[in-house]
Amino acid sequence: MLFTPLNEIKGVRDAVFLAGACPRKDQSWEDWRSVMIDKLESHGFTGDIINPTNPNYDTNDAGYYDRQCTWETVGLNVASCIVFWIDRNDEHPALTTNIEFGIWSDRFPESLVVGIPEGSEHCGYIKWVCEKKGIKCFDNMDDVAKEVAMRFSPDNKPNLFFTSDTHFGSDRHLKLSNRPFKSVFDMDITFINNWNKTVTSNDIVFHLGDFGDLSVLDKLNFKKMYLLKGNYEHENEAFNVEDSRVVVRDNDDEVMKFILDGEEIVCLHEPLFDHGTKLGDYVNVKSPKFYLYGHIHEKGLVKRNGLNVGIDAHNYRPIGVDTVRFYKNAVLVHYDGNVFTENVGFYVK
Repeated sequence: MLFTPLNEIKGVRDAVFLAGACPRKDQSWEDWRSVMIDKLESHGFTGDIINPTNPNYDTNDAGYYDRQCTWETVGLNVASCIVFWIDRNDEHPALTTNIEFGIWSDRFPESLVVGIPEGSEHCGYIKWVCEKKGIKCFDNMDDVAKEVAMRFSPDNKPNLFFTSDTHFGSDRHLKLSNRPFKSVFDMDITFINNWNKTVTSNDIVFHLGDFGDLSVLDKLNFKKMYLLKGNYEHENEAFNVEDSRVVVRDNDDEVMKFILDGEEIVCLHEPLFDHGTKLGDYVNVKSPKFYLYGHIHEKGLVKRNGLNVGIDAHNYRPIGVDTVRFYKNAVLVHYDGNVFTENVGFYVK
């Protein structure tokens, strides 16, 4: 799907934002984006494209600039990849491109693909940043398009990701968890950005409850999501997921689990449990079995046999299976009384 200003951006899948100089009504040069779109399609890219060029931009409307910038901000955040084509010339020095590149090369350098054709002026520093941060930089559109298509090929092996307690749309949890965002919009768009620049539409996500506003599902990448009901989903009698990609699970009916390196990993919403239920066999503190949980937000990362995968505990983004494997090994093999200090006395005279 092709998204253009100022149409609502929703239903995105592996979206690419085409950043760089935009033509103005009083300029003769053609927009490079039409060529890039053709090349992306010819190299097999099947994701969505966000094109900020606006032929209907109204310079006489004082509020249009704000609406255009807001639309582009949403587009840059929901995008999985940002392509910069920097063909700088006297007619258009692409000053805004400098700012956008600076922001995104700092926030998510791995999401960028840069094209700088031969002859483009004043691009030395951008090339230097690309080299230092490992950003792919090419001098022709074909190589840019090939790189993007390869990143999002449906033939790529699916990855597993884990998260919990996003609470999309919740002003209460913005304040309750002391999340560092100015507004619910700022929180949601940051979470969407972090998700889509981590997860592709070929990946599988385990969400361990308290998702929040279900309309956000339409802006997130994933092939399948296993959504475990949290306490907020249990309390919401109207809770109903219509997205066919989402499988809703409830530990009251069946324990949600997966296999990691030949061992069973159990997924729960809350880290506390009733030893009298079947869950007690899985998460008893003396059991060698490992489990993942959420619910407590930023209040603790690990237990003696478990890992908090809540979004607040992991820089507000889903974590991959390698991160789970790292913490599982650390908790079960290396962490000692200096980490788990329940029975360690300490006092100062």
